[in-house]
Amino acid sequence: MKTVSTRAEWLAILNQIPDFAAEVGIEGVREWLLERHPGFDARFPLDWRGGEDPFRILEQFYQEFGYSADRQGLIGAAIYRLLEESAFGERKDALLLEDLLILCAQVTIPPTRSWFEKLRDMEAAEPGAVERALGSRQLASFAKWAWEGQLAGLDRGLGKSASLVTEVDATALGSLFMLNWRAKRRAKAAQAKATVTLRKHSDRKATESEASAVSEERLLYERES
Repeated sequence: MKTVSTRAEWLAILNQIPDFAAEVGIEGVREWLLERHPGFDARFPLDWRGGEDPFRILEQFYQEFGYSADRQGLIGAAIYRLLEESAFGERKDALLLEDLLILCAQVTIPPTRSWFEKLRDMEAAEPGAVERALGSRQLASFAKWAWEGQLAGLDRGLGKSASLVTEVDATALGSLFMLNWRAKRRAKAAQAKATVTLRKHSDRKATESEASAVSEERLLYERES
């Protein structure tokens, strides 16, 4: 998100999200989050210099307004789809799953409840099943914190300004990934930006090479004529 100077400007940005979701639907929100995750978003640009986390906008959105089906239902449904796809789909995405679990450990997103209940029941029936299913002990730990936060938060009806980190285990979350999260995002944003710059440079060199080849062909044609 571009740097804003006042709370009113920030709220104005957050207030655009429900209308955007209504405009594009669940699949459109899903595609938006997939594009935003690597650090690219034309509609709600990220702050490159500050290393803004791509899902911070959702964290702030839920904390500011709480949850209501008419405002956030489409977004929650899209997050549910991405959780399922990144964890169990044909193209698993551990980094996307990690960031979604971190988001779900921080704010209440009711449409994801059944997904976390499935993981909880899987682990209860067979200890270690979630780690085997997700392929990582770290992801399994994130999933546990997220489902404890989601299910506990929903049972208590947490709403506006609900921060589930304090409801789960703030010390563990902070020591294991919350501080490294920002640094990881900054590095990822810098890498993505560098990739774009390199691609533009490569495209420019390719264009120059093509132009040079055309000039040589034209010169040869003129000589033969």
